[in-house]
Amino acid sequence: MNNLGADVFVNLTNDSWSKTNSAEIQHFVVASFRALEFRKPLIRSTNSGYTVVVDAYGNRIADLPLFVSDALSVSVPLYKNQLTTYARFGNWVPLFSALFVLFHCLLFLKNKIHAKVKSKENLKGKKDIERTLAKEDSNENS
Repeated sequence: MNNLGADVFVNLTNDSWSKTNSAEIQHFVVASFRALEFRKPLIRSTNSGYTVVVDAYGNRIADLPLFVSDALSVSVPLYKNQLTTYARFGNWVPLFSALFVLFHCLLFLKNKIHAKVKSKENLKGKKDIERTLAKEDSNENS
């Protein structure tokens, strides 16, 4: 989207079905993340939800209360195009991060299991040595 030169995100939505503040705020937060990912302002207009204008850094410039019939007139700031990490790589960054964490968790578990097996082998080895010594002692005493 950003790569095509959009200057602003516009989110028109019909949230009248939810009738709860939590759903309205949740939908706003999801929409505002897209604006942050691309460093673009967001204009969100709803028929009964949360109408808001957000700048490219996530700050609310203007908003209306939930479930109130009203209008809003706002000057929306436009920013110089900048290619963000998300705009450049998309969902590869969180995917790579998740794989990185998973790899290190598996490596940790492997080392933990290896240490446990090694500990059991050492314990078995000690018991074998003790049996051998005991056997040698009994042979010497005979």
